[in-house]
Amino acid sequence: MSSEEFDSRLAAYHDALRMRTGPMLRHLWRYFAEDFFHDGELSRLRIRPVRRQVSFDLVCPNVKRFDGFGNFEFVNVPYHVVIDDVWRSDMQIDDEGETSDSVRFLAAEIETEDEAIATASTSRDDEYHSLILHTSRFWLTLVFGYIDVQPREPAATDLMLADSRYLLPFTSIDPPPNMP
Repeated sequence: MSSEEFDSRLAAYHDALRMRTGPMLRHLWRYFAEDFFHDGELSRLRIRPVRRQVSFDLVCPNVKRFDGFGNFEFVNVPYHVVIDDVWRSDMQIDDEGETSDSVRFLAAEIETEDEAIATASTSRDDEYHSLILHTSRFWLTLVFGYIDVQPREPAATDLMLADSRYLLPFTSIDPPPNMP
């Protein structure tokens, strides 16, 4: 795919997200609308069917720490993700993927499983959302009601957020107007 084609598809994806009419979960938008976790290691994946829950750890390797002279280095910041009220999960193993034991997060799509979201929302009389995780080893598609993303070290992460020497790669696109 050419860079022009990629840019065109990305712009169409951003436009579709902005035009969503249903509510948007803040953590879904903040951490998965763009590449916050790109190339981060995904570990401790747990799928709990009885609890209807999926959880995993994910490292954000894209935090920039500046040295005051315009130079920066990347810093890893670990997070824990819990997805509750999972209505559907579908995993496809990528036979062409990497063969190492580690799993790298490559990309995500949010709110693109419109038909499944509508079916879940109607059958449960509640609001549902979707997340597709593309990793170096598998694709995981989830339709769910709630997501929580928390830093593994909250105090250290809060200090980084307050310190102008650190830049966390939150999404650069404006959130939809219906995000609480």
